[in-house]
Amino acid sequence: MQNVPDSSTIVQGRERREITITELRPWTAYKFRVSARNAHGLGPYSVPSAYHQTSEGPPTLAPGNITAGEGSKLGDLSITWTPLREEDHGGAEFGYNVYYRLHDRPGNWQKGTVGDVGSFVVLVGKENFYSLYEVMVQPFNRAGAGPNSSVATIYSAEDLPIGTPGNILIFPHNSTALDITWIPVPDTKEAVRGKILGYQVNYWEDVTNPLIMSHYTGEASSGATVIGLLPNTMYVMDVQVYNSAGLGPVSEKNKQRTYNSGMTSQPTEVMVSSHGTDSVYVTWRGISRKQNEETLVSYTVGVTSRHLSNVSRVV
Repeated sequence: MQNVPDSSTIVQGRERREITITELRPWTAYKFRVSARNAHGLGPYSVPSAYHQTSEGPPTLAPGNITAGEGSKLGDLSITWTPLREEDHGGAEFGYNVYYRLHDRPGNWQKGTVGDVGSFVVLVGKENFYSLYEVMVQPFNRAGAGPNSSVATIYSAEDLPIGTPGNILIFPHNSTALDITWIPVPDTKEAVRGKILGYQVNYWEDVTNPLIMSHYTGEASSGATVIGLLPNTMYVMDVQVYNSAGLGPVSEKNKQRTYNSGMTSQPTEVMVSSHGTDSVYVTWRGISRKQNEETLVSYTVGVTSRHLSNVSRVV
């Protein structure tokens, strides 16, 4: 909506009024209607005009949100962006020019062209794995090219890691879990050949033809607790680092046994007798350790009163 002073609409020698409306989108159809205003407000609108289309012109906006595409293959540079809306195309034969160059080698831009899409993939060579590139995207139509986007920096596709975790050590945690530690792979382009996403711990029972299972740390860590194991069972473990391209080489192997089970029997014949104003005797029949249970270390006596609740004392 535009408010136009009455004096600005007068055309000398004619009864009709006119105004030039600017800042419209190219290659876009518009309707118009007019209303008069005075000190008391706005009057009724005229009947809308027919649609009138502006002429074609180069796009006036640049695409945004330029990022690296996912799932690209080794040797690829994958670029994505948020496409312009159709009303911002400005003309027919719409598409994008995509410019790219290595970040540490400023010079002439290389160029690719695509249609009305939001992605572009170009082969830059396996030797350029996980390399930083400068990229920008420019819209165009048959009337000409629009503005370039701001320059974004993204990485080309990653390669499989070649580094291996070292010094694999395993310790019993309880009857169904083991703790494993390792020296992380150096976080360098040469060793990881990408960005570390985490480590995979492979483990299996120390038997012939093992069934291998895996535990993912999901982070660049140096240890993990593997749970859901069997009591009193020997397990073999190794570790692999991984990035978005996949898993690196398997580390050296190590093995460790889980503890026996915890106590499965409960004390019986619990009896309490007075021992004074501030103490009592508690007696019970002890339990016998089963063959698959760890050695009995102590008993825990739970005490509950109106003033103290769930206080435990170890005898």
